[in-house]
Amino acid sequence: METDIYDLHDYEQDLDNFAQRYDAWGQGEADTPELHPDRQHCDRVMPFFISEYGGIKWDPSHQEDSGAWGYGQQANSEEEFVTRYRGLTNTLLNNPKMFGFCYTQLYDVEQECNGIYDYHRHPKVDIAAIRAIHTGCAAIEDEDRDTVAQPMAASAESDAHTTREAA
Repeated sequence: METDIYDLHDYEQDLDNFAQRYDAWGQGEADTPELHPDRQHCDRVMPFFISEYGGIKWDPSHQEDSGAWGYGQQANSEEEFVTRYRGLTNTLLNNPKMFGFCYTQLYDVEQECNGIYDYHRHPKVDIAAIRAIHTGCAAIEDEDRDTVAQPMAASAESDAHTTREAA
């Protein structure tokens, strides 16, 4: 099948690995990330998005034998969840080639404990912190801007969308 867009599902949880995968490509210094080169290939002119990323496992009830799962090592606190979410999301926001992304997933579903909300639709994290991460200008919107989203902040209490001087 041929298409005029390119998308990936990427559940990498290590912030450094995730950033390394997309930062160099966003600056035109590397080939497009291809997690499944046998199935798909992207040339540099195709619109690119991550249709699923994240999947951070966090079960605030800490039920060890619940059978719940998510991607990577479970976050041990709300702060750890938000910090990882911020790092992953800001990597995508800072990429001038990235036109969109979708966090997986909004709600916990049955055994999947990787939502921002729990199974009963109650927030597992401070929604204002999540919103703050998404506030501001993405790199694709303004490649000439003086600031970019900071990949990681020291804590969930800090401003979730801080800026640093662009390199």
